[in-house]
Amino acid sequence: MHVAQINFHPAPSGVAAAEVFRQWPSLRDIPEAAASAGIRVSMIQAAAHAERVVRNGVDYRFVDTRGADTVAHRARDFAG
Repeated sequence: MHVAQINFHPAPSGVAAAEVFRQWPSLRDIPEAAASAGIRVSMIQAAAHAERVVRNGVDYRFVDTRGADTVAHRARDFAG
């Protein structure tokens, strides 16, 4: 099974992934709990910059949504 957790609320601008994990513990706790049970998890997070982190079995993708002026545009950004 592969689960995708998506957060459309943008992470604070200018903040690296490590700091986002510290400020928003549920962003890491929920997907990492699922991953610890053997589930493949991808966490997709709206952000002001693109960044990819693999941590404790979870693939975190911070997607730059600054230029997404419509829902359709943001959806394309998230779909990759």
